[in-house]
Amino acid sequence: MNRPLWQILFTLSFAALAVQRAIVGYTLHEGALDPLLAVTWAAVIASALVTAVGVWIERSWAVGALVATGAFLVAGAIAQAWRDVYPLSATIAEVSIVVLLTAGLALALRHGERHPADEPVERRPPRR
Repeated sequence: MNRPLWQILFTLSFAALAVQRAIVGYTLHEGALDPLLAVTWAAVIASALVTAVGVWIERSWAVGALVATGAFLVAGAIAQAWRDVYPLSATIAEVSIVVLLTAGLALALRHGERHPADEPVERRPPRR
């Protein structure tokens, strides 16, 4: 199965995001995780995995899953600021980065369809 490099990297990135959020959530807040933060982190993990699967199997709904992942990341950052886990300046920085990256990745994913050069070329028999 031939897949373009961008598709492999997108899939690995979102799978890594899900694993990173799960590990950080467990190690930093082991046993004392606020229920609001637990819900936002679980939503980020689930939507990142759905995005990874959608990109891997080349579905059009992967863009929506990517936008949902970005929205859940923003919601998690705002919830962390609200619960005084992060300072406000770090929250503003994280939200702005997430919004810009989500918009850029959504545009790239939307226009990342296969290039005509990726399609197999029909071979014609040689002329005699």
